[in-house]
Amino acid sequence: MLRSFKITGLTTIVVLFTCVAGIAVLELPTGLPPKTDRDGASVRIAAANLAYFNPESLAAGSRVAELGADVLILLEWTGVNAEGHQDLDSWNVILDEPRRGAHGVRILTRTTLEAEAELVPTPVEGPCPMPIATARVRFGRGWLAVLGVHAPPPIDECEGTNAPTLLALADLVGNGRLLRDVGVAREGDPVVMTGDFNALPGSKELAPLRYVGLVDTHMRQHWRPIGTWTPSKSVPHLLRIDYVFAPEDIPVVGSWTVNLPGSDHRAVVAELAPVD
Repeated sequence: MLRSFKITGLTTIVVLFTCVAGIAVLELPTGLPPKTDRDGASVRIAAANLAYFNPESLAAGSRVAELGADVLILLEWTGVNAEGHQDLDSWNVILDEPRRGAHGVRILTRTTLEAEAELVPTPVEGPCPMPIATARVRFGRGWLAVLGVHAPPPIDECEGTNAPTLLALADLVGNGRLLRDVGVAREGDPVVMTGDFNALPGSKELAPLRYVGLVDTHMRQHWRPIGTWTPSKSVPHLLRIDYVFAPEDIPVVGSWTVNLPGSDHRAVVAELAPVD
């Protein structure tokens, strides 16, 4: 009886330790990307879900400015929840669609980067119609398509539209290239999809993206799946649902996950090098 009690107690301790260690691994951020002078040798793409209710606008704006991105996609952009992030001397706003609630988006690019953008409707109709932000940026000797994604969350109110949305996005791609024009992006462009996918690593919802030649840039660089979302301030970032997916044949120079003041999400950043 005593021996059984000791074994049960030891098992409980091991399970608790494993859970705490797992939470600690998910909660650890990778820190800010380093400041570098890339001069066209690579391009740094960042996506930040600001949270439309963000009460720390100034701090959030300062943080996204510190990401050092060449292409910066702000999701749940309301027009007032990232104060001061834009330095007019170094940024172009190529798409500005603020919205109340979770549907707004803004895209900024470095003034040295040739780029254009357009917002297109969601590929799947339903009660949670999140539009897709399309951008096309100069990438080495060619072009790179960037899709800013905010997929519907897997909740009853969205009526199961998360998986169909991700499947529809995957249907646009073959071997990491667009199969047809999407907004400003053109057929044949290598494509990056980034943002809030509301799906876990290795999930069946994300499987279609892997099948069409897109890879999670974070897993290319890191062994631990750092969490990017928390249900409340008092809970660690337990779930990774924000990503930068890129063609598997494009080199990943770096990948970072960064805390966002006032948001329930962390920003995701990837630096890619063109293949010439």
